[in-house]
Amino acid sequence: MPNREVVLKKQVAEAKDPELENNDFHRLQTQCNLLTKEVMYLLKQVRELS
Repeated sequence: MPNREVVLKKQVAEAKDPELENNDFHRLQTQCNLLTKEVMYLLKQVRELS
């Protein structure tokens, strides 16, 4: 299974690629969604360790 950090960096890079999507808002929304998902995952991990 790939490293979460590697997968996230790849997804964010794809979301930033202007060739894949012409809509700037859509790219920004995709980046925000990916980062929100990662923050939620990290918060869950912190709660489990507490």
